[in-house]
Amino acid sequence: MTIVATLLAAAVARLRAAGVESAPLEAQLLLARVLRQDRVWLAVNRDRAVAAADRARFERMVRQRCTRKPLQQILGETEFYGRRILVNRSVLVPRPETELLVGQVAERWRPRYRRVLDIGTGTGCIAVALALELPRARITATEISARALAVARRNVERHGLSRRIELAKADLFPPGRVRFDVVVSNPPYIPTRQIPGLQPEVARYEPVTALDGGSDGLSFYRRISARLGSALAPGGLLALEVGDGQAAAVRDIVRCALPSAAVGTVDDYRGTPRIVVASVPQR
Repeated sequence: MTIVATLLAAAVARLRAAGVESAPLEAQLLLARVLRQDRVWLAVNRDRAVAAADRARFERMVRQRCTRKPLQQILGETEFYGRRILVNRSVLVPRPETELLVGQVAERWRPRYRRVLDIGTGTGCIAVALALELPRARITATEISARALAVARRNVERHGLSRRIELAKADLFPPGRVRFDVVVSNPPYIPTRQIPGLQPEVARYEPVTALDGGSDGLSFYRRISARLGSALAPGGLLALEVGDGQAAAVRDIVRCALPSAAVGTVDDYRGTPRIVVASVPQR
């Protein structure tokens, strides 16, 4: 007979040996998923026997995590801005820093705003969070990857937002000459040469096209900014997530594209400038 405590102890040892930093927490999350319980239940039922089929499934999941496959991909979902978001290998796993991006848009929202453009939507997490936080927003979310777009569609449908979020397969901007009140994006920003040195969870398992920001990591900011003059409505708002050490360069890129805008930065939870925001004056 194998009990919960024994399974967890063995899994924690294996995960630690594989370099997983939060091994105890992750072992609990994996076993809780297999048993369809929560972590409190595991703590109360440490001496509970685990069926052979569940042990086998748990073993497969631990083995996957030991290869450094992201926990979120194994579970098939993650939490973002208080909502459950589906993920797989076709999309980036949403980061806590991106929640700050959503928060900045929500904080700076104006009653006159209606149309929002989410560039490079990936999982659709930004579009979903904004739609749920801002009931009057109508969002267009673009994505060049058909596989990522399929994930975004599932997340939009999961949250009942198909009528308010329009998904479009496009390279940054949708076709046509529509102006948006808000443009928001978490584009690829890792310099190409740095990608092989990222954590295995990222370098091995997340899509390179969603990471690679070109030789200096700024390629997508230049491309986005080149279209802002015609895509962002007077009085509109721009919010961009940026990588470590990129805020000043992105701020300068945006200032060149929107010379009349008020451009600033917002720090993340570690005190690192993480969001570049620009407010365009009304005519």
